[in-house]
Amino acid sequence: MGIHTSAYLAYGAPITGVRYGDDLDKPLATYNAAVIYPDQHRDSVGHLEAGSYDNDKLYLVTYCAEADLDDPERLTAADLNPLHSSFWDEHLHAAAKACGVGLMSAPGWLLIAAQS
Repeated sequence: MGIHTSAYLAYGAPITGVRYGDDLDKPLATYNAAVIYPDQHRDSVGHLEAGSYDNDKLYLVTYCAEADLDDPERLTAADLNPLHSSFWDEHLHAAAKACGVGLMSAPGWLLIAAQS
């Protein structure tokens, strides 16, 4: 048995009010079905459970990619566009409300180290 270390690059925020990501699947599916996104894969709201071994935190995220060794995750200038970020911010806040959870901080770019 070994420990696998990875990292995620995501746009989102940590949340409170729910312990398990599975509890968010149904309300997020309902929320995302009601919204028309410019790019469904990058813009829809999802959740991520990541952190130190046996001490994961739960995040609401839009863009999320696992960055593996020797396979860096690339951002473009468009990804950093403040108009796109404000679009994501709006939907992260609305999805949090729809799920009955709170954002622990303002949404932003997160680099999250994880062990499993």
